[in-house]
Amino acid sequence: MIITFTKYCSFLIAFYFASNQNELIKKELFSHVEYLSSNQLEGRAPQTKGDTLAQNYIINHFENCKLKPFYNDYRQQIEFSYFGLTKSSSNIIATTGTEHHNKVIISAHYDHLGYGESNSMEINKYSIHPGADDNASGVAVMLQLSQSLSDYSKELPFDIVFVAFGAHELGLYGSKKFVEVWKENNSSDSIILAINLDMVGRMDENTEQFYFRYKDSTDFSYNFLLDHLAKETNVNLHLKPYFGKLDHSNLAELKIPTGTFTTGSHDDYHRTSDSAENINQNGMYLIWRYIHNLIVTSLPNNINIFQHSVK
Repeated sequence: MIITFTKYCSFLIAFYFASNQNELIKKELFSHVEYLSSNQLEGRAPQTKGDTLAQNYIINHFENCKLKPFYNDYRQQIEFSYFGLTKSSSNIIATTGTEHHNKVIISAHYDHLGYGESNSMEINKYSIHPGADDNASGVAVMLQLSQSLSDYSKELPFDIVFVAFGAHELGLYGSKKFVEVWKENNSSDSIILAINLDMVGRMDENTEQFYFRYKDSTDFSYNFLLDHLAKETNVNLHLKPYFGKLDHSNLAELKIPTGTFTTGSHDDYHRTSDSAENINQNGMYLIWRYIHNLIVTSLPNNINIFQHSVK
């Protein structure tokens, strides 16, 4: 009877600490969204104070996770022309290491619409567009993954490269620059999977579903993602080809398996109402958990099905 009681107590203690850890992760995810979508960052438009603050925040997080710059600097400069004006921003790139030939990329764009000067759904409304779901939520999950996966870096048979894209909203310039530099400098590396995160903060509480949107030009069997889903609980993943403009469209030019996780669009898209108070914190946690477990438990045993999967 004593042994049985001891085991029961051990179970309760483990459950207690696991529950507390889950709640802590949810709070950390939401704190990233709260800061990035705060008025202080003024909508994170390229070449603004908010853009720089977002970059600094991401770099500080990478440093705290002991991630290294993938190139010589965390910042990868971007210059682009927008309506005849030369603008600039940066991608922020970090890695768990440079020991392995195989790489996994996890990305999310951090910029948004500023005061709605362009691409806003609210015409002539000059006001801060917080961009909590678009895409502070994606950055939050990426940052949480960089924290949780850094602990496994020595155990995994691949390096993980984390990329925060700048200048997405004005024409996917961040991912274009990343692909351009990768082709020039890293063609010998093998990217076995590139996961992009864009608008993952509005999961429906009833269906708890999210999507993986991929470019139809690939011939990779994304059923691997569904196979892993069978190991998860409380999530409902759907695979959908997507022909629009997302950063994985540029990443696909590297002839790699890639796609974007998202919870889909909503009425607050590109509006001043896309604020942190509307974020589904538990939904972000479920997506973080799914991707974390995918990379730690499933991907290492299935590298062969990813390599050379795209012709």
